[in-house]
Amino acid sequence: MRERALRNWLTAAILTVAFSLLALSGPGIWTKAGVVVIAAVSVLAVRRSQARGTGALLVIWGVVGLALGLAVGVRHVLAGRFTLSLVAVVAAVFLVAVGSRILLRALSWPVRLLGAAGLALAGLIGLYLLVIPLLTTQPLAADTPGEPPAGFSEVVFETSDGVTLRGWYAGTDNGAAVVVVPGSGSSRTGAAEQAGRLAEAGFGVLVYDPRGHGASSGRAMDFGWAGDEDVTAAVTFTSAQPGVRSVGALGLSMGGEQVLGAAAGDPGIAAVVAEGATNRVAADLAWLPDRYGTRGGLQLGLEHAKQAITGLLTPYSAPGGLQESLSAIGDRPVLLITAGQRPDELYAATYHAADSPTVEIWAVEGAGHVGALATDPGAWEQRVIGFFEEALLDR
Repeated sequence: MRERALRNWLTAAILTVAFSLLALSGPGIWTKAGVVVIAAVSVLAVRRSQARGTGALLVIWGVVGLALGLAVGVRHVLAGRFTLSLVAVVAAVFLVAVGSRILLRALSWPVRLLGAAGLALAGLIGLYLLVIPLLTTQPLAADTPGEPPAGFSEVVFETSDGVTLRGWYAGTDNGAAVVVVPGSGSSRTGAAEQAGRLAEAGFGVLVYDPRGHGASSGRAMDFGWAGDEDVTAAVTFTSAQPGVRSVGALGLSMGGEQVLGAAAGDPGIAAVVAEGATNRVAADLAWLPDRYGTRGGLQLGLEHAKQAITGLLTPYSAPGGLQESLSAIGDRPVLLITAGQRPDELYAATYHAADSPTVEIWAVEGAGHVGALATDPGAWEQRVIGFFEEALLDR
């Protein structure tokens, strides 16, 4: 009777984790079918056996449940929203405990200790590979912006795949305009200061909420894999505004990666400023082995695995890397801004731009990630506004 009750509880725990995973909107129909099949096989194994293979299945489901709880459940509860992913944590702890006992019980004590350490290490690696993709593909929505700043008006436009984007636009005084793109987890207010400085300098400026952020529709994704389409739609909208003869783009963090990706395929973007653009796909971290040796090579392998898992959790396809984008931009001017407090940003920018002679890199001493304007407003205006004046005016 006790063994039957244990099997029932294990079945319920597996189904709790599986339903929590299926509740996420990311996996496509084939991924959802895969979850159902694996859950069914796991339940069947639990009902019929307690062999080591069953123990391994229980530990895997437990790690998945813990990742769901850490990445989705805790964050949503802190935001005042209940989610089944939080319940999955309890089920996950139970699954890991029972699965580990099955795997370790036949071992002698010295070997059992080594086995427990190996399981702990494998579990931590599993959590790392799962938590970040879940955090990336299940972000909380950014706050909806309030009224537009002086000189800006509310605008609405659509992307080629039918997503409605909302933003603020200020008309041009000098015939040039700049599309400004905020980073992940932020609405247009996150780049309002940069947008305001450009507008004061006479540029037309469009700053908008990326898809799934703020007041825009669509599904958010913190790596911004679909954001190139947003930038292209924003440039098309801006190019059609009265008096605009040339258009550049400025992006922060995720937005910086998106404007580089969009410029690679859109010759209508005459110049690009990207601040804090570091990596959106694993290929962007190909410099890790050069900088960190074997440890960097292992990290790069994990990044490729993490990207593959991310692809299963989002409907978007992974874009090309930053080096590929810079190469495709060709002879159009690009300014990459890196944070002095984040030396790897400079290293990554130097690596990505190695074969692009028109790329300029500005490392801002003392600045944190996307903190150039706040750290040195005067230098920011001189470098960024001067860059756009030279690149966009009199075209």
